[in-house]
Amino acid sequence: MWENIEYQAESKFYEVVWFNEKFSDFKNSVDASIRARSLKPHVKTFFDPEECWNFIHDTNVDYLFFIMPFNPFSSVDNEILTRANALLQVSFIYLLSTVEICNDQVRYFEKVRHICSSEDILIEKLYADVRDCKENSSSSFSLLEIGQSTHNLTKASGAFIWRQLYLEALFHTFDGEQAKLDMVEYCRNYYADDKAELDKISYFELNYRSDDAIKWYTRDSFLYRLLNRTLRSENIDDIYKFRFILSELYTRLIELHCDYLQTLLDLDLIPYTLTVYRGQLIAPQELDRLKRSLGSLIAMNTFLSTSFDQNASLMFAGNGQRRPNYESVLFAIDIDTSTTTTPFADIDKYSWNNSEQEILILVGAMFKIMNIQYENNVWIIKLQTCDSQHIRKLQEHYYPKLLNEFNTEAAFYICMC
Repeated sequence: MWENIEYQAESKFYEVVWFNEKFSDFKNSVDASIRARSLKPHVKTFFDPEECWNFIHDTNVDYLFFIMPFNPFSSVDNEILTRANALLQVSFIYLLSTVEICNDQVRYFEKVRHICSSEDILIEKLYADVRDCKENSSSSFSLLEIGQSTHNLTKASGAFIWRQLYLEALFHTFDGEQAKLDMVEYCRNYYADDKAELDKISYFELNYRSDDAIKWYTRDSFLYRLLNRTLRSENIDDIYKFRFILSELYTRLIELHCDYLQTLLDLDLIPYTLTVYRGQLIAPQELDRLKRSLGSLIAMNTFLSTSFDQNASLMFAGNGQRRPNYESVLFAIDIDTSTTTTPFADIDKYSWNNSEQEILILVGAMFKIMNIQYENNVWIIKLQTCDSQHIRKLQEHYYPKLLNEFNTEAAFYICMC
């Protein structure tokens, strides 16, 4: 059932529209599709503007990525860009240009995401944005159909705390080699009919190093997809299979987090609060639940990718054009570096993609909902990280009841780790 839901959601999730008059030559069109082969069947190429616009108007997807060649001195190119930027269906625009373009020349086109001088760079940027959009929209879907992406701790009793303790145990797993073998076997079984992913799994098995944990996680491949799918499912048996990479990511984030705090200390900047952002589409039901939970504590059940760049995050949120199916939401998260114990790190230098001011927060981080307001077609949800004392009180309150309230199988897993 999960695979069918996942496939259907993926098929309606995004389209890539690649416009270029040179695609009137069939070979050029095929070559372009081949270069973006890992995004197929989502890439559609057009050389006729009207056919392109008609396709976009008839397309109903969450995200539409538009690619075009662009010369700022061409009136035709400027006309096409103006029209693409005005279409509600278009989420992001990617310009391919051999001419140097300054920001002033495209400043009025708010949907322009990247300007690239080569197709290789453009496709790399596109891959990264597709991955981020998948991540940013997946939590709403899992809340409604598969699992819970957010947990209202005031109503969920000890269930959430139990899961937090379970994850904490997996972060400190001691059977590294066996844990790695278990994860590799699980991934191979899942991708048994996918040679490309099997090759990546074999490469991972032979060449993985602890320093590359974040690079592997941010790569759009078997590890990223299966780990997040498993964390959202909340199946403790499957989550246990990923204890190796959970432990590796935890250790790496701790290292980078400590380095960051040391830098703040050296600069005499503690106490210091930084704000990061995450834009996404969420289902109206999930938004209503969050609005009813003002002042409560919530937590995402996957690693949380955020950014210092508010404008870039707003692009992922959209401007309400997906209503009534989805609401545009911008999470603004205040992190008090003097009180939070949840590891987070700037992963720009360690990501597979050349990420832009990306801050990765450990799975299980807890937040308090401080404020929710509506501005310019976007819901702004203000979150604040919980301090260690608050978390400890929750654990002390629920922990004595846990062994009586939950099955012995889960307890067995925690005892093993």
